[in-house]
Amino acid sequence: EGGDVLRIGRTLYVGLTTRTNREGIEQLARLVRPHGYAVVPAPTWRRSITSTRLRRSSLRMTSPVGSSSASEG
Repeated sequence: EGGDVLRIGRTLYVGLTTRTNREGIEQLARLVRPHGYAVVPAPTWRRSITSTRLRRSSLRMTSPVGSSSASEG
């Protein structure tokens, strides 16, 4: 239903969740790439009473799925 997708320009940010896994994101990327869109997995986290701190790893930016460019460090 697309509730975990955010479009900004020609980039689709897709929430990586238990319902939308990496394989699903890669399938979406294959479908939209010919139309000029990039797809970026967006890490998500669950807020709970016992776990309110954000992990730095969950905030890491990632390259678009299927991108052939090496990540910059």
